[in-house]
Amino acid sequence: MQQNMQQAQVRSQVQQSQVEQQNQQALSQNVSRPYANNPQMQQQTNQANAAQQRIDQARQQSIIDRYNAAPPPSGQVVVPATPPPAKAAGG
Repeated sequence: MQQNMQQAQVRSQVQQSQVEQQNQQALSQNVSRPYANNPQMQQQTNQANAAQQRIDQARQQSIIDRYNAAPPPSGQVVVPATPPPAKAAGG
């Protein structure tokens, strides 16, 4: 029972992180539109997006790692599915 609650909490945290990531991507796309004809600004935006994706993926992995580091009450090791990689910004 406790393990099910922990799994649900991990799923919820990962889903929340994914929602925040999607919102960040949408915001980034909106901000970069005025600079569509400026290659330098596009490059900077792409670099910032890539850095943000690495941060988001690290955050999600941290959630999973913390869950896996906690001893399961029944002695079983349960590994939640790793979330799929985020879609590249602008794609």
